[in-house]
Amino acid sequence: MTEETLTYNTPCSVEIFTQIQQYEFKRVWKDNLKDNSKNLFYGILFTLVGTLIILAEDYRFAGFFLGFSLAAFSYYFSYNSSYKKAKKRHDEIIEKEISCLRINSTDVIWEFTPTHFSFKNYKSEYKFIWQEITYCILDDKYL
Repeated sequence: MTEETLTYNTPCSVEIFTQIQQYEFKRVWKDNLKDNSKNLFYGILFTLVGTLIILAEDYRFAGFFLGFSLAAFSYYFSYNSSYKKAKKRHDEIIEKEISCLRINSTDVIWEFTPTHFSFKNYKSEYKFIWQEITYCILDDKYL
């Protein structure tokens, strides 16, 4: 059996890099943001229930619901603040990486052999032995 080496030379692409990074950011934050909007819903619901109980003049029980609504709103706004900070930090990192890609626009080299896989770009070089690699498929798109 002859050993064959497949080598792919991928041009450095800012568009592809940006698309992959945006996909990864959305994948990480999407479910969390959906769960966070439930906190807003529960905050509004508990506020309405607390208001109705205040109208019925049972102030201790109303305080219980209003306290839960305050906690839900607090968690909602805190999480939104964390999301905005993470998004801003992510965008700054992406812009920095894009500027580095434009300065060092060397191609990415992928090499596949029967024993290993290697990857080389402008800032790093990796070599993976096939027997040591595990993988998973993310959203039927990327390994």
